[in-house]
Amino acid sequence: MKFKRIIYISFVILPFLLLSLPGNGQISFPGFPAGIDNINVPFIKLPGVDRDKLISIEEQERLITGKKSLRFGKIIPVSFGTDNSGVFQSFDELQVWRIGLWSPDARGLGLIFNRFDLDDGEKVFVYSPGKKQVLGAFTSGNMNKNKTLAVRPLANDSIIIEFQFNTNRKDALHIGSVVYDYLGIFSTIGAKDGWYNASGPCNVDINCTEGQDWQSEKNAVCRELIYKPDNGYSELCTGVLLGNTAETDAPYLLTSNHCIENISHAENTLFVFQYESPYCEGPDGFVIKSISGSGLKATSENLDFTLVELNKIPPITYNPIYAGWSNLDNPPDNSVTIHHPNGDVKKISVDNDPAVMASYSTFDDNAFWNILQWEIGTTEAGSSGAPLFDQDHRVIGILSGGDAHCGNSVNDYFLRLTNAWDDYSSSGEQLKFWLDPENSGATSVNQRDPYAEAKLDCDTVSNISIVESKEIYSYINPESGTITGHNTGLLKQYAEKFLISSERNITGVCLNVARAIWSDDSDSVKIKIWYGTNQPDQLLYEKKLQIKAFVDSVYNFVDFDSVINVTSDIYLGYEISYNPGFSASTQFAVFHAEDRGVGGANTAMAFDGSNWFEFPDIPEIAISTSLDLQPVICGEIPSLGVELPERENDLNIVVYPNPGSGLVTFIPNGFIFGTIRVQVYHPAGYVLQDLDLEFSGGRIDLDLTGLTTGLYFIRISQGAKNETLKVSIIR
Repeated sequence: MKFKRIIYISFVILPFLLLSLPGNGQISFPGFPAGIDNINVPFIKLPGVDRDKLISIEEQERLITGKKSLRFGKIIPVSFGTDNSGVFQSFDELQVWRIGLWSPDARGLGLIFNRFDLDDGEKVFVYSPGKKQVLGAFTSGNMNKNKTLAVRPLANDSIIIEFQFNTNRKDALHIGSVVYDYLGIFSTIGAKDGWYNASGPCNVDINCTEGQDWQSEKNAVCRELIYKPDNGYSELCTGVLLGNTAETDAPYLLTSNHCIENISHAENTLFVFQYESPYCEGPDGFVIKSISGSGLKATSENLDFTLVELNKIPPITYNPIYAGWSNLDNPPDNSVTIHHPNGDVKKISVDNDPAVMASYSTFDDNAFWNILQWEIGTTEAGSSGAPLFDQDHRVIGILSGGDAHCGNSVNDYFLRLTNAWDDYSSSGEQLKFWLDPENSGATSVNQRDPYAEAKLDCDTVSNISIVESKEIYSYINPESGTITGHNTGLLKQYAEKFLISSERNITGVCLNVARAIWSDDSDSVKIKIWYGTNQPDQLLYEKKLQIKAFVDSVYNFVDFDSVINVTSDIYLGYEISYNPGFSASTQFAVFHAEDRGVGGANTAMAFDGSNWFEFPDIPEIAISTSLDLQPVICGEIPSLGVELPERENDLNIVVYPNPGSGLVTFIPNGFIFGTIRVQVYHPAGYVLQDLDLEFSGGRIDLDLTGLTTGLYFIRISQGAKNETLKVSIIR
């Protein structure tokens, strides 16, 4: 029996899908915690808090001020580090330092490392005692110029911090603050969020019909977790990425001053992107795409705005957009805001009428747009900093506060961008200096995708021709399940082969889902990529998704949390689990090509728990076909996210050959003598080699034969002088 697909949705307008592996809640790198049990880990007990009292205090403050930030945690000052706490252990050849923290009745614990100084190859993990929740690996690639790191809360009252190191360095790590989450904004379900569906019922998901014209702008908006050690609290707000007139890739983000007030707050904020339900009134989204830390550029208490620059440019898998803006004084014909009310998944609110210039609270007079009433949606605590878009889809303000809530969506106040632009002359109190760096006098810019050029070289690849029909065959009969999903043969994994002839980058996959039926959150599918010649062999990547996140009878796009670089043939597939509460004929399946007959081309394989088999060799299947899986394959992706130490003075070095294939030579135009430091940076920003060399003039030979094809950054420094050069390696 066959079932034809019902709807085709193209690569451009795919239904809104998911994100990544549960566990990695920030930019992180490969690795796993050591396999040591927790018996010898010393746990330090931290004080608890009066949850009800803290909630009551904030509610009273909000009634007085009208501000729409949401307090969720208490900051506990501590002083624990590799120099004074924890235990050093050996596991096989691995050296580790570990410490446990415990705070009774906490709904989650986060961290601020006020010293995070790792060497190449060293890793830090934060995990629950049972390792069901794991954050990391955090490496030198997570370091910023201040050598600090904020880590989002794990949903547990106890956590373990593990440091895997090369040499016993007592000054590598120091924890200055613990974040006691008393609301429970994160879930125990991997990278899910415990605050999902916490906003009022009148709020509208960004992926509902009301948001269909705002699918680009939504990717400029993020949720902020702000740690404030100086006032002892942590808060949730909203922020928006903005472009600039010079069209540089600087990741400027605008939010409210009462959210991020100073340098410390900027450094200790987590910016969470693409936290949204995959479809209208759908399940929870993921909170794994985040960036830790930023630098303060401008702020004003009198106008209630702050502009920061993120420590990293959001990678291509975050799909960032730099929103357009207008600094004109004209009231909008109609308005939209995109925000995270009560810290919930991304929502949209619509006002169909012109906004009115007004004064608000104790801020400067006539510096706000007053939304008299929202026709769709509202705003709540957690929405502060949300952008106000005009009819041209440009940002004209950011939310400070107001009275709006479900049942009475009236009187919200957004700081006007025209006032934040240059009401104050200091560069530290205005937007103009940063968003119009060339002083062009421009009054508006359009939104911009920093990866637009790279995406032109991206496309889906399919092993099914356009003339072939897409089918879903029964395994033996309709009651026995399907040949590409759950069935009485208990096939657990399926894979499709793709030929790769040159280095490519995979950013996601389209699945033509035939069935997606679930009963609880444990019903899941793992998307996988393997290297392999005749069958899946070396696992490169996997990503766990709940079945309830899929929509059947359409293409579902799954974007990866990191770019997967491949250089040879791959298998792309998925792993399913069997729920005893369901018959084998239900739950999950993917469409496939019609039977091509005996001797026809076959690229599909299945795994029975022990071995891989091609479809024609499985008696119950015995057809030649291809799975309707389409990887999104790209060429070169620009290295926008690289962060290198600031340049102080050149050494006037030239390099040859460039491009090169292995040995690279550097020649200074002049002489430098003594010890020099040579660092090789991956485009993602982390250190691959770090060498101290004795130099007496002439040339520097550097062996780069271990690097794959790509662009790298070489930094050569001596004292206050340094030079950073781009070097291309071609194999």
